[in-house]
Amino acid sequence: MRRRWNVSPTAIALVFLAFYVGLRYGMPGWDAKWVAPEVHFRIVTSVALIATVLGAAVGVAGDRLRNLKVIFVGLAFLSLVGLVTLHALSSSGVWAPANR
Repeated sequence: MRRRWNVSPTAIALVFLAFYVGLRYGMPGWDAKWVAPEVHFRIVTSVALIATVLGAAVGVAGDRLRNLKVIFVGLAFLSLVGLVTLHALSSSGVWAPANR
């Protein structure tokens, strides 16, 4: 008979949290700062374009299936595209001048 591991998800989360805290505060030199607003803009914009295509495809599929729930999922994707696009445009130096 096989024995199953009886470990709760809370215990696993606490182990990962302890590992994170140990690295974060025990090794401060490993916490490098990476500032690249142009790269951030390109990555977030590409994610927004992918989400636009997926949202439109889900919306069209929902319309063809005449399923209102699927259409709402497509609209949810498209509404998130607006937030992600605003996030991309608010990167330092893209929409407004960088003041940091």
